[in-house]
Amino acid sequence: MGNIIKYLDKTFDESAIKSGNPYYARSLLSSSLEIDAFSFEVTSDDTTLTQFQRNTPLTYFHDDTQMGTFYVQKISRENINTYRFDCTSTVGLLDESYHNGGIYTGQTVDEVVTDICSPYLVIVKNNIKSIKLYGWLPIATKRENLTQVLFAIGATLKVDYNGVIRIEGLWDSQSAEIDADHMYSGGSVEYATPVTQVIVTEHAYNQTATETVDLFEGTASAGDKITFDEPCYDLVADGFRITESGANYAIVTAGSGKLTGKKYVHTTRQVIKDIAPKTRDLIDQSDSVVKVESATLVSLANSNAVADRLVNYYSCNERIVSDVLVQSESPGDVVSIVHPYGGTVEGCIESSDITMSKKLKSNETVLVGYKPQNIGDVEYYDKSEILTASGNWTVPDNVTSVRAVLISGGQGGLTGEKGEDGKQSNQGGTGGAGGKGGEGGNGGRILQSTLNVNPGDTFAITIGIGGAAGVNGTDTTFGSLSTASGASSPNGFTDPFTEVTYAAKGKNGMEGGKGGDGTKSETATRASNGADVLSFIGGQGGNYEYKKRESGTHAGKSGYAGGGGGGGAANGGNGEDGNDGMVDWVDSITGYGPGYHCIGGAGGDGGAANIPPEKESVPGQGGIGGAGGGGGGGGGYPRGTVPSADWVGTGGSGGSGGPGGAAGDGCVILYYSQPKEGSLGGAFRDKNNKLFLDKFGRQLVV
Repeated sequence: MGNIIKYLDKTFDESAIKSGNPYYARSLLSSSLEIDAFSFEVTSDDTTLTQFQRNTPLTYFHDDTQMGTFYVQKISRENINTYRFDCTSTVGLLDESYHNGGIYTGQTVDEVVTDICSPYLVIVKNNIKSIKLYGWLPIATKRENLTQVLFAIGATLKVDYNGVIRIEGLWDSQSAEIDADHMYSGGSVEYATPVTQVIVTEHAYNQTATETVDLFEGTASAGDKITFDEPCYDLVADGFRITESGANYAIVTAGSGKLTGKKYVHTTRQVIKDIAPKTRDLIDQSDSVVKVESATLVSLANSNAVADRLVNYYSCNERIVSDVLVQSESPGDVVSIVHPYGGTVEGCIESSDITMSKKLKSNETVLVGYKPQNIGDVEYYDKSEILTASGNWTVPDNVTSVRAVLISGGQGGLTGEKGEDGKQSNQGGTGGAGGKGGEGGNGGRILQSTLNVNPGDTFAITIGIGGAAGVNGTDTTFGSLSTASGASSPNGFTDPFTEVTYAAKGKNGMEGGKGGDGTKSETATRASNGADVLSFIGGQGGNYEYKKRESGTHAGKSGYAGGGGGGGAANGGNGEDGNDGMVDWVDSITGYGPGYHCIGGAGGDGGAANIPPEKESVPGQGGIGGAGGGGGGGGGYPRGTVPSADWVGTGGSGGSGGPGGAAGDGCVILYYSQPKEGSLGGAFRDKNNKLFLDKFGRQLVV
């Protein structure tokens, strides 16, 4: 009986233990992962105690009830036969190694927690293990990343007496009674400043980036780990190889070169909820806001539940701090406790600072009025529906919360530009550039709202129609909600469950083909052909013509005329052929006498973009921009070496741009929770309301 500590092959009993102080704490919000601690002093003649191995486990018992397993961090010799042990809990071990983090797109809590805690054994309760996670974890300690997971789902960590980690929800029913016989006098009550509002930021990460960024440049040694502050994908190495990689890092071989990639597009949204504290009325209370901004596993799927949990917690601002005789309660338990100023209240234990003696005395902090949520009752969104037709939607059974994402019809793509006209030049005219494709239309307007609903409620739906070329789409409505109150985003909205992106900006239209260049040449050179576009053909360049006098007064004199370049093609039209150059001898040129008449070939006209892009099929997607027209061919340049009349070939006209494509129609995406397996209800009691304990003194639960 009494206090016993077992360490390796040694047992320290009441006669050897001089003092001790176990400390237990639990964040009721799961916003931190407390490291329980145990410090004690013993008398011993064993001088080898200081030759310890760090993280060796020891076990503490009180009255044959196991109070916990701890890991030795330091043993110091206080005097000739007194030794002090400083120990930590399993959470302390998780704080000593790192986890690579990553992007999560629906991996389960069981998968992620097992990965984080490896090589330590972990058991995740059935009502938690299948919850899916979305978001990002950085490279951080195992403790930090596990805390992020627990916060996202409202769970807690406990350690079995065999050292196995358990992930479960806090009990939501009473586990113990702290009556007057178990309380010391002198307890106090603390009142925190009431919180009036919580703001929770939800995060989303998607692969819609188009720009490649440099992540590393230089010389690497074999096995070097290159890390990123922001998650990246599509990693490419030049000068060395990637042997292992994730969203936050790449391990490379030796070499000198560059590592590039694309950064995930990170979007955020705030969930805002007001609080009316339970414990006292507020009169002229100034605003006190709690913000949660860096919990990157808070996503569309769980942000509303996280905000509700914070409201539940911060609506309680009264704490009892009192010394009590320890029974079987522990932090996280709901207890009935005598209020220092009269009456009995219910609350939840946040911390327990124990002083070891024959009867354990603990300074406990109890948050009055707080009861943890039953994870089995929390509506984490795990089901989605996409509605693409007008009509009505009825709330399914057991659903009381819905996230509605409304997307209007997108904007039609803009008209493509006319191709550039071909040029004239004494070096042969250059062909005109193909017209730029029209800009893609803006994605549909997006409106998100979280609704409290009742099973059987019906909502009328109108789906917006995608706009024609250059025209905005019409609004989508869901009950009283309308996308008229929303806004477009260049990145659109990415469904975290399917990774499909809706309502993004449309693609720009394709450019028209460049016109071919005209020629200036005394050799057998043909003018350039216009560029092809898809199945449409650029025009052929015109032939040059060259003539030379073989006899007579002007024997040996010549003239030439370059051909015109072919017109560039466009999506919907071929480019026209360039004209041939022409050279003729004439008996008289005004003011000069006989000579050459040289005419440069005209450039061919660019093709017209006559085929509009197809209507977008992705809901809310902006229409594709119209294609640009083909560029006109450059004019050929003529010249004679005797008096001549030269006409420079004109450039061809650029082809007209085409109309933009129609945008995608709108939609409504609904997220809600499917019924889940219920969680444990609390401590099991007999007909006399007494707690049942197992052989280790642990509470049995139902």
